[in-house]
Amino acid sequence: AYYYANARAVASAYRELGQPEKAAQFDALADKIKEAMNALMWDSQTGYFYSIKTGTDQKAMVKEIVGIYPFTFGAADKGNVRAFDSILDQEEFWGPWKVTTCTMKCPMYTPKVRLCNWNGPVWPHAESLVANALAQGIRAYMSPKVTPGKLWELMDSYTSLHFEDKGTWRQPNIHEEGNADDGMMYGCPDYFHSTYN
Repeated sequence: AYYYANARAVASAYRELGQPEKAAQFDALADKIKEAMNALMWDSQTGYFYSIKTGTDQKAMVKEIVGIYPFTFGAADKGNVRAFDSILDQEEFWGPWKVTTCTMKCPMYTPKVRLCNWNGPVWPHAESLVANALAQGIRAYMSPKVTPGKLWELMDSYTSLHFEDKGTWRQPNIHEEGNADDGMMYGCPDYFHSTYN
């Protein structure tokens, strides 16, 4: 999804610079990336995007938060809105602190932070990308599962991650990642990686 977004951004920059030929090259690259992503990473049986195992065309069949990122950048096909079902499922990603980095159904899932693990804890930067994906789910993809109320739930949880003292809200400080069960943050303090404006 990042490659697609980057290619579109470079195309846009070239258009601003008055270089339409270069812009067309990067738009064509973005189109190829989008086509490959939807063909190789989408699984129609489970209704989700998966990472690809290095050096192969095989999907790594573990649902990760990155499976919703194609919606963030408008790279997912409109028929793939089933992916939102997983993100919004309380037994998969929509836990006490939204949104876990992998499905809670994964045998390796843990809500606890263990040295930058990506198998459960919440990460502010990832939350911001999911917030954009949900917004796109409402505006562009018109997913019946994604509602303003669900986006509000995520934004409320996401905003609360930005405080050390859950409940009194007097000590703002964002960290790198947090426990998916209690929202306590760990890692680098003042971690400017949340994209929150």
